[in-house]
Amino acid sequence: MSFKTQADQDRAIQASHFQQESARGLEQIFSAYPTLIRCESNTRLITELCRDFMGEDVAPSLDTFRSFIDLNPGAMSTLAKRPVERTRELLVEDILTLLASKNGGRDGKFDSFNLRSEEKRMESWSLDALRNRLHEIRTKQRMASTPISELKKIVVDARPVPGYPTLPRQLFENGATVTVNAVYLKALDTYSLKRMCRTYSTEAVNQRLAEG
Repeated sequence: MSFKTQADQDRAIQASHFQQESARGLEQIFSAYPTLIRCESNTRLITELCRDFMGEDVAPSLDTFRSFIDLNPGAMSTLAKRPVERTRELLVEDILTLLASKNGGRDGKFDSFNLRSEEKRMESWSLDALRNRLHEIRTKQRMASTPISELKKIVVDARPVPGYPTLPRQLFENGATVTVNAVYLKALDTYSLKRMCRTYSTEAVNQRLAEG
């Protein structure tokens, strides 16, 4: 794609970043509220609610949506939701599928006996527990599939800005506290890892990766 002016190119880059931020924010919202149906109607309405709440054209984010719902709990009734039990079934199905394919990111696979045992164990779990387990498995699988050399390249390619705050040891994400260690950083997608480098400095991220 060619651009007539630098301004056209800048607008295209900004639009691309906005789309990425929107997709990431919507993913976090749907993960944090698992009974919400992932459909075009909900996507459009969540985007509008976040925009109207902030009073400007912003990408939807979990923090913005959660703040809005805290102040307007009745708004949840305007969104399409599936029954809690059906949501549980889908989460369990996703978990078992991932375990059967890659054993939660470790070598080998779950055999049928272990899968049945895991399914039995999850019968009493809450939606939050199931969601956290699914996130844990996905994180391990992403980490296992990304070479260390690629992670180092991502860190090197990031261009940080002056005035770095301290890289925290913990962050609050998707309704849960996560530890910002090497495992967490290795599981980040390319955009998120670069953003961490720009925010907290490449040196701080490299040091945390080296801690293991």
